[in-house]
Amino acid sequence: MRLNRAVKFLNHLFEINIQRVPPLYTIGITNETEDCYFVPFFDLDNIYRETAVKYIRMAQRDFDLSPALLLCSSKEGKDEQGRLYGNYMAIFFDKLRYHDIMDILRAVPVIDWLSLKMPPYYRYKSWVLRMTDKIDEEGNIIVARPEYVCTVLPESNNYKKHRHSEAHYRFLSKLFNLKPLILNLDGYYELTFIRYNTKGKTDGRRIKTGIFYYPEFRKEFR
Repeated sequence: MRLNRAVKFLNHLFEINIQRVPPLYTIGITNETEDCYFVPFFDLDNIYRETAVKYIRMAQRDFDLSPALLLCSSKEGKDEQGRLYGNYMAIFFDKLRYHDIMDILRAVPVIDWLSLKMPPYYRYKSWVLRMTDKIDEEGNIIVARPEYVCTVLPESNNYKKHRHSEAHYRFLSKLFNLKPLILNLDGYYELTFIRYNTKGKTDGRRIKTGIFYYPEFRKEFR
Protein backbone atom coordinates (compact mmCIF):
# COMPACT_ATOMS: atom_id res chain seq x y z
CA MET A 1 0.00 0.00 0.00
CA ARG A 2 1.37 3.44 -0.95
CA LEU A 3 -0.05 6.86 -0.11
CA ASN A 4 1.19 10.12 -1.66
CA ARG A 5 -0.13 13.47 -0.53
CA ALA A 6 1.00 17.08 -0.97
CA VAL A 7 0.48 19.46 1.99
CA LYS A 8 0.95 23.24 1.96
CA PHE A 9 2.17 24.75 5.22
CA LEU A 10 3.53 28.28 5.80
CA ASN A 11 3.85 28.84 2.04
CA HIS A 12 5.92 25.67 1.68
CA LEU A 13 4.73 22.58 -0.14
CA PHE A 14 5.52 19.27 1.52
CA GLU A 15 5.02 15.89 -0.12
CA ILE A 16 4.19 12.99 2.17
CA ASN A 17 4.97 9.49 0.93
CA ILE A 18 3.71 6.64 3.11
CA GLN A 19 4.41 3.08 2.08
CA ARG A 20 3.51 -0.10 3.92
CA VAL A 21 6.54 -2.35 4.17
CA PRO A 22 5.50 -5.99 3.83
CA PRO A 23 6.50 -8.28 6.70
CA LEU A 24 9.42 -10.64 6.45
CA TYR A 25 8.65 -14.15 7.63
CA THR A 26 11.10 -16.46 9.34
CA ILE A 27 11.29 -19.42 11.72
CA GLY A 28 13.11 -19.54 15.03
CA ILE A 29 13.65 -21.88 17.93
CA THR A 30 12.71 -21.11 21.50
CA ASN A 31 15.00 -21.67 24.44
CA GLU A 32 12.40 -23.71 26.33
CA THR A 33 13.02 -27.41 26.93
CA GLU A 34 10.45 -30.17 26.95
CA ASP A 35 10.48 -30.32 30.78
CA CYS A 36 10.02 -26.56 31.27
CA TYR A 37 13.61 -25.40 31.72
CA PHE A 38 15.37 -22.78 29.58
CA VAL A 39 18.80 -22.53 27.96
CA PRO A 40 20.54 -19.13 27.76
CA PHE A 41 20.16 -17.20 24.49
CA PHE A 42 22.17 -14.00 23.96
CA ASP A 43 21.17 -11.35 21.42
CA LEU A 44 24.23 -9.18 20.73
CA ASP A 45 23.59 -6.44 18.17
CA ASN A 46 26.09 -3.99 16.64
CA ILE A 47 29.10 -5.25 18.56
CA TYR A 48 32.70 -6.22 17.87
CA ARG A 49 33.14 -9.97 17.58
CA GLU A 50 35.95 -9.88 20.15
CA THR A 51 33.67 -8.04 22.61
CA ALA A 52 30.92 -10.62 22.13
CA VAL A 53 33.39 -13.43 22.87
CA LYS A 54 34.72 -11.58 25.93
CA TYR A 55 31.28 -11.31 27.53
CA ILE A 56 30.35 -14.87 26.61
CA ARG A 57 33.44 -16.02 28.50
CA MET A 58 32.52 -13.77 31.41
CA ALA A 59 29.09 -15.41 31.62
CA GLN A 60 30.67 -18.86 31.40
CA ARG A 61 33.02 -18.01 34.24
CA ASP A 62 30.48 -16.32 36.52
CA PHE A 63 27.58 -18.73 35.98
CA ASP A 64 29.39 -22.00 35.16
CA LEU A 65 27.92 -22.12 31.67
CA SER A 66 28.58 -24.62 28.89
CA PRO A 67 30.40 -24.08 25.60
CA ALA A 68 28.50 -21.51 23.55
CA LEU A 69 27.80 -21.29 19.84
CA LEU A 70 28.47 -17.86 18.39
CA LEU A 71 26.33 -17.14 15.33
CA CYS A 72 26.24 -14.09 13.09
CA SER A 73 22.75 -12.98 12.05
CA SER A 74 23.95 -10.44 9.47
CA LYS A 75 27.01 -9.93 7.30
CA GLU A 76 30.04 -8.94 9.35
CA GLY A 77 31.84 -5.68 8.65
CA LYS A 78 35.32 -4.36 9.44
CA ASP A 79 36.30 -1.04 10.96
CA GLU A 80 39.34 1.01 10.01
CA GLN A 81 41.54 -1.15 12.28
CA GLY A 82 40.26 -4.34 10.66
CA ARG A 83 38.20 -5.45 13.67
CA LEU A 84 35.13 -7.52 12.84
CA TYR A 85 31.72 -6.36 14.02
CA GLY A 86 28.12 -7.31 13.41
CA ASN A 87 24.92 -8.69 14.94
CA TYR A 88 25.53 -11.91 16.83
CA MET A 89 23.70 -14.60 18.76
CA ALA A 90 25.07 -16.89 21.43
CA ILE A 91 23.46 -20.18 22.41
CA PHE A 92 24.37 -22.17 25.51
CA PHE A 93 23.02 -25.62 26.45
CA ASP A 94 22.63 -25.39 30.23
CA LYS A 95 19.13 -26.11 31.53
CA LEU A 96 18.18 -23.38 34.00
CA ARG A 97 15.12 -21.86 35.61
CA TYR A 98 13.52 -18.72 34.23
CA HIS A 99 14.82 -16.49 37.02
CA ASP A 100 18.35 -17.82 36.47
CA ILE A 101 18.18 -16.81 32.81
CA MET A 102 17.06 -13.31 33.79
CA ASP A 103 19.96 -13.01 36.26
CA ILE A 104 22.44 -13.96 33.53
CA LEU A 105 20.99 -11.53 30.97
CA ARG A 106 21.02 -8.66 33.47
CA ALA A 107 24.66 -9.38 34.30
CA VAL A 108 25.85 -9.06 30.69
CA PRO A 109 25.89 -5.36 29.75
CA VAL A 110 26.05 -5.94 25.99
CA ILE A 111 22.77 -7.87 25.80
CA ASP A 112 20.08 -6.20 23.68
CA TRP A 113 17.84 -4.78 26.42
CA LEU A 114 14.70 -5.58 24.42
CA SER A 115 15.46 -9.28 24.82
CA LEU A 116 14.96 -8.89 28.57
CA LYS A 117 11.37 -7.82 27.94
CA MET A 118 10.54 -10.36 25.24
CA PRO A 119 8.89 -13.31 27.07
CA PRO A 120 6.04 -11.46 28.84
CA TYR A 121 4.73 -10.12 25.51
CA TYR A 122 4.47 -13.47 23.72
CA ARG A 123 2.11 -16.32 24.36
CA TYR A 124 4.85 -18.94 24.35
CA LYS A 125 6.68 -17.06 27.19
CA SER A 126 10.21 -17.86 26.09
CA TRP A 127 13.04 -16.36 24.09
CA VAL A 128 13.36 -16.98 20.35
CA LEU A 129 16.32 -16.88 17.97
CA ARG A 130 15.96 -16.94 14.20
CA MET A 131 17.29 -20.02 12.39
CA THR A 132 16.09 -19.56 8.79
CA ASP A 133 16.21 -16.92 6.07
CA LYS A 134 13.95 -13.88 6.25
CA ILE A 135 11.43 -14.32 3.42
CA ASP A 136 9.07 -11.72 1.99
CA GLU A 137 5.48 -12.35 0.94
CA GLU A 138 6.62 -13.40 -2.55
CA GLY A 139 9.08 -15.98 -1.26
CA ASN A 140 12.22 -13.95 -1.89
CA ILE A 141 15.14 -14.28 0.54
CA ILE A 142 15.78 -10.81 1.97
CA VAL A 143 18.18 -11.74 4.79
CA ALA A 144 20.12 -15.01 4.87
CA ARG A 145 19.89 -17.33 7.84
CA PRO A 146 22.43 -16.94 10.68
CA GLU A 147 25.89 -18.35 10.08
CA TYR A 148 28.02 -20.29 12.53
CA VAL A 149 31.10 -18.32 13.60
CA CYS A 150 32.78 -20.41 16.30
CA THR A 151 32.31 -22.37 19.51
CA VAL A 152 33.43 -20.46 22.60
CA LEU A 153 34.81 -22.92 25.14
CA PRO A 154 34.71 -22.16 28.90
CA GLU A 155 37.86 -21.96 30.97
CA SER A 156 36.77 -24.72 33.37
CA ASN A 157 34.61 -27.86 33.44
CA ASN A 158 32.24 -26.50 36.09
CA TYR A 159 29.44 -26.46 33.52
CA LYS A 160 29.25 -30.25 33.77
CA LYS A 161 27.29 -29.91 37.01
CA HIS A 162 24.33 -28.77 34.88
CA ARG A 163 22.07 -30.89 32.73
CA HIS A 164 22.19 -29.87 29.06
CA SER A 165 19.46 -29.77 26.43
CA GLU A 166 19.93 -32.64 24.00
CA ALA A 167 17.22 -31.28 21.70
CA HIS A 168 19.03 -27.97 21.21
CA TYR A 169 22.42 -29.65 20.94
CA ARG A 170 21.38 -32.27 18.36
CA PHE A 171 19.43 -29.81 16.26
CA LEU A 172 22.21 -27.21 16.14
CA SER A 173 24.90 -29.85 15.62
CA LYS A 174 23.11 -31.02 12.49
CA LEU A 175 22.24 -27.54 11.29
CA PHE A 176 25.81 -26.22 11.54
CA ASN A 177 27.79 -29.48 11.30
CA LEU A 178 29.43 -28.94 14.69
CA LYS A 179 32.30 -30.86 16.19
CA PRO A 180 31.14 -33.01 19.15
CA LEU A 181 30.96 -31.37 22.58
CA ILE A 182 31.16 -33.12 25.94
CA LEU A 183 27.84 -32.35 27.62
CA ASN A 184 25.60 -33.84 30.30
CA LEU A 185 22.67 -34.45 27.94
CA ASP A 186 19.15 -34.80 29.33
CA GLY A 187 17.66 -37.33 26.89
CA TYR A 188 14.84 -35.07 25.65
CA TYR A 189 14.39 -34.52 21.91
CA GLU A 190 11.54 -32.03 21.51
CA LEU A 191 12.00 -28.43 20.38
CA THR A 192 9.52 -25.63 19.87
CA PHE A 193 9.66 -23.78 16.53
CA ILE A 194 7.95 -20.43 16.00
CA ARG A 195 6.99 -18.95 12.63
CA TYR A 196 6.80 -15.16 12.92
CA ASN A 197 7.50 -11.93 11.10
CA THR A 198 10.23 -9.48 11.99
CA LYS A 199 7.79 -6.76 13.02
CA GLY A 200 7.18 -8.78 16.17
CA LYS A 201 3.73 -10.16 15.29
CA THR A 202 3.07 -13.88 15.18
CA ASP A 203 0.54 -15.60 12.96
CA GLY A 204 -0.65 -17.73 15.86
CA ARG A 205 1.22 -20.88 14.91
CA ARG A 206 3.11 -22.67 17.64
CA ILE A 207 4.78 -25.74 16.20
CA LYS A 208 5.96 -28.28 18.74
CA THR A 209 7.45 -31.37 17.25
CA GLY A 210 10.34 -33.81 17.27
CA ILE A 211 13.38 -32.21 15.67
CA PHE A 212 13.88 -34.94 13.09
CA TYR A 213 10.42 -34.48 11.59
CA TYR A 214 10.12 -30.73 11.23
CA PRO A 215 9.59 -30.16 7.48
CA GLU A 216 11.35 -26.79 7.26
CA PHE A 217 14.58 -28.42 8.43
CA ARG A 218 14.15 -31.91 7.02
CA LYS A 219 17.03 -31.48 4.58
CA GLU A 220 19.36 -30.77 7.50
CA PHE A 221 18.91 -34.29 8.89
CA ARG A 222 19.50 -36.43 5.84
